[in-house]
Amino acid sequence: MRAKILGVAALVLTVQLIVGAEAWAAERIALVIGNAGYDADPLANPVNDARLMSAALRTQGFTVSESLDVGQVAIKEAIRDFGNQLEAAGQDTVGLFYYAGHGVQVDGENYLIPIDAPIEDEADVDIYGVPASNVLKTLGQAGNNLNIIVLDACRNNPFVRSFRGRQRGLALMNAPTGTLIAYSTAPGQVAADGDGANSPYTLALARNLGRPGVPIELMFKGVRDAVLTATQGRQTPWEASSLTGPDFYLVPPQSAETEQQPEPDTGALDFAFWKAIEGSEDAREYEAYLEQYPDGVFAELARFKILGLREAEEVAVVVPPAPASGAYDGIWQSDADWSCSGFHQEQISAFALSLDVDGDIARPQIEFANHRVGHAWVDEPKPVSVAADGGWVISFTGATGLIVLRGNLESGEGKMIYQNSLVNCRGSITMARIEN
Repeated sequence: MRAKILGVAALVLTVQLIVGAEAWAAERIALVIGNAGYDADPLANPVNDARLMSAALRTQGFTVSESLDVGQVAIKEAIRDFGNQLEAAGQDTVGLFYYAGHGVQVDGENYLIPIDAPIEDEADVDIYGVPASNVLKTLGQAGNNLNIIVLDACRNNPFVRSFRGRQRGLALMNAPTGTLIAYSTAPGQVAADGDGANSPYTLALARNLGRPGVPIELMFKGVRDAVLTATQGRQTPWEASSLTGPDFYLVPPQSAETEQQPEPDTGALDFAFWKAIEGSEDAREYEAYLEQYPDGVFAELARFKILGLREAEEVAVVVPPAPASGAYDGIWQSDADWSCSGFHQEQISAFALSLDVDGDIARPQIEFANHRVGHAWVDEPKPVSVAADGGWVISFTGATGLIVLRGNLESGEGKMIYQNSLVNCRGSITMARIEN
């Protein structure tokens, strides 16, 4: 038995070609799995990669199911359910499977490695691993016209010392007619996990997914160019294609005459990256965002997050005193001055924040008046703490988008950030107590 390392990330794109515009109109369903928390050899980025890919796919109209740090049974159940979803949705449905994590190859068979796999030698792989061929079989049984399989697999082999074979690289998988197989690096080479929050290949793929009017083969050429640049020539993505017939587009051309290949939608990629780290309590992930998008739409929010997390680290050591009893008690109402940009920059016609303060706790209520639809949205996020100096921070995703508010009851001043997929608002607020 010869074992080879599945030490490169791979992308297998199974395409039974249909016209690009029809593919765009069809329902799109994706399953995304990211495994990083292995006992033997944990990985840094697969969970981040899975989150980024989930967000990027949602921007392309996919309904995404996401599983992070899962075992063998959970992976198999997720694949089964994915196949059932595709079959129920019908023949024209587009399916996409994405996996990031450890993987190995034994005797020409590629295996996905669950986080609970007690693998000690290569004989255990068939027992505790999940054959990648199971995914192909499941998609084939679903009977839908177009399927994409993305394998962003392990960056190293954690079992190499107990395996007899030590050759690096991914086993070449047969590409049936209408199939494109794209590898994150050349066969026999190891792909980089990445120094930031994501692998170079997944980051490049996410950035190129939304390019309108670019045939799939040229999209992967763009990915290859980006990875070569990011790794200074050390990693060369590789494709094997048996595609036939008309060009296939993830995003079809806007018109039949369009021949130019527009640059990727950086706004959508910015949003996708943010969604991948949103809610994280690790300041380093927000710092990675700022490295990629120093002037991004979430840059100010990222800096707020970093500041808050760094402050929290200090607070964990020295807990500040609660405000004097009754110092800020009462109902506080805001007045706001803001400006918006984006596709519907006129969307928000009014904004109001009220805080019901009792001791060191404030219960917020936020109301947006929407000029376009003629009614108001009201959000009531969780109560927040009020510091001894009157400082408070609200950060949450509400009914209409991402909202961040930061202020001080002592000075009565603060800032607001409001962001959704269509509009981006920034401004200042003033607070006044209207009721004790």
